[in-house]
Amino acid sequence: MMNPLEDDSYNFQAPLPGSAPVDGPGTSLNDPLLSHPANGTSPFDNPFASTKPEQSGSVGTAASAAFGSGAGSREFAGFSSASSMDFGSQNEEAEDEDGEGEESSSSLPATISPAQPRVNPFLQPRQTSPCCNIDRILVSTSKTVFNPLLNSGPPDQQPVPAVTIEEAHKTSEGGGSYITYVIRTNIPSAPLHLESRHRYSDFESLQRLLRKVHPTVVVPPVPDKHSMADYATRPGKAKDDPKIIEQRKRMLQSFLNRVLGHPVLSREHVVHRFLEPGNTWSEILATSGLAQYMKKKDKGAGLKLTDSLLKNPDPHFLASEEYTFKFGQQLGQIVKYHKRISKHFGELANTGSDLGAAYNGWSLMETQGPMQSNGTSSSFYAGNSSLPLSHAIESIGEAVDTTVSATSQLNQALELRATEYFAEYEKLTTAIEGILKWRHALHVEYESVTEGLINKRATLGRLESSEAESQRLAAVLHSEGVGGRRNDVRTSAIAAANALGLGGDPEAERSTVPAAGPSSPTAGTSTISRSSSAGGGGILATLNSFIDNDPEATRRANITKTRDKIQTLEVERERGLAELGSANEAIQRDLDRFQRDKVHDVRNLLLSYAVAMRDYNRKAATAWAKAKEEIAKVSLPPSL
Repeated sequence: MMNPLEDDSYNFQAPLPGSAPVDGPGTSLNDPLLSHPANGTSPFDNPFASTKPEQSGSVGTAASAAFGSGAGSREFAGFSSASSMDFGSQNEEAEDEDGEGEESSSSLPATISPAQPRVNPFLQPRQTSPCCNIDRILVSTSKTVFNPLLNSGPPDQQPVPAVTIEEAHKTSEGGGSYITYVIRTNIPSAPLHLESRHRYSDFESLQRLLRKVHPTVVVPPVPDKHSMADYATRPGKAKDDPKIIEQRKRMLQSFLNRVLGHPVLSREHVVHRFLEPGNTWSEILATSGLAQYMKKKDKGAGLKLTDSLLKNPDPHFLASEEYTFKFGQQLGQIVKYHKRISKHFGELANTGSDLGAAYNGWSLMETQGPMQSNGTSSSFYAGNSSLPLSHAIESIGEAVDTTVSATSQLNQALELRATEYFAEYEKLTTAIEGILKWRHALHVEYESVTEGLINKRATLGRLESSEAESQRLAAVLHSEGVGGRRNDVRTSAIAAANALGLGGDPEAERSTVPAAGPSSPTAGTSTISRSSSAGGGGILATLNSFIDNDPEATRRANITKTRDKIQTLEVERERGLAELGSANEAIQRDLDRFQRDKVHDVRNLLLSYAVAMRDYNRKAATAWAKAKEEIAKVSLPPSL
């Protein structure tokens, strides 16, 4: 059986259009995080989306043209000819009701030409050739060295990952102290042997940087920071707690091995320098050229997977969000019950220890036997220095003590191999939620631009229709010898003012209005000045300020501005569509990789669980079998 970690379907090039996805071995096709098999139907078709064949202007069609199409293709995780992202028809009814827009302006034609061979920026490492010797070794090394398969043997016979953190030292610097963790990288086949030292904050900063540089990747988690409760209960000693230090050693070791086992994250030079001796994190970050990423805000950080801001969500990623949310809840329940049973085993071991001591004390009493009135032991007990009854009771005490020891070992094994493992996967689920929320926010931005483009095209249609009607009326009036509309508008305004008793001298009013033609810089902006001799001149000027004295020029200026805005939105939409398509593909690819790794990890977890329970029961069964033999040796008194 092929190891899922050695599957080479995760490459750095985008799949060819129409190619079928590759599922890892042992994965379930019912899992919505997995790619679906090619069966001639896109798994991302939205049954609620419009599927009218005449809507050639749908975004789904544009996406198919931009990212490839074909029978049975994934169409890059969410884009299909009947995609849910079909914004071309969503305003169709509203525009028909207005009766002003034309079909050419209400629909959104595909402005993206068929795609040329492209490179997905989210799938590519930031450098194509190895950047250093460590990178060269990692590229040629099997990923199983960082997450080896466990066996059914005892803990001391399990394979060791390539990166280990077995030591932690307290370091004093600048009047303060902190814990440094010793990182040893050992790949004998390379050969590669490195040792570096870093504090917890360095790991946390590295993890945050990788998340910001690679928003489509499930970046492994690091252990949580100390809470305020920890500092409140143990002021000045929380960071020195041996239990917390041991837990951090294990989780930080897992973090580094998962990063080095990832085909994209392992190519980052900051990771290579992190393993090299003598490099401080501040130096690594300053010389990496990535410091600006630390200032970037996490897109979608305020979203929840249960809150959808999309009018037309992608059904596939909607199912992924729902599955991730439920999976996280399920893991939370498992972690809670494992902690509860761990507490129960601890209490059981303490109580069992007291019970074993009580049985041992009783066995000492039975070696003497009951005293008779003359101060001697009964005849049955006399001369029996190796009394079977005493041995039987003692064997029970020993069996209880052995069970207590096995329970303590089981509790420790379950905490290390199960509770922490499940807690780590709970954090990995949170990482998946993060990239899904990032994609959700990206989709919201794309949808917003698309809707803005639709509205602007509808506005342009109305303006062009109005301009055509204006020109037709002007031609009719000109043919009948009627004066221009500008004088008509001005005369109507003065007539309205006179009707209200607000007008002054018409000649004076006329003299204050300069003639504005198409070549005049004051066209469309002339106003009736306030006359000192007219009592209502101020009100008339205010009324005139609301009247467009040159509506034709204003309308043409608006048409020009709208066309410019449409061009800008088309560029933004094209860029957003390409980014969203690339993000969908990259996220799906990494989710597929995560699922293959999950099969490997859960196998190790369940095997460790089974081995721990087997060893516990073997030790307990052996102790109680021995106790049974001792009890069988007890002989009854002759009188009975």
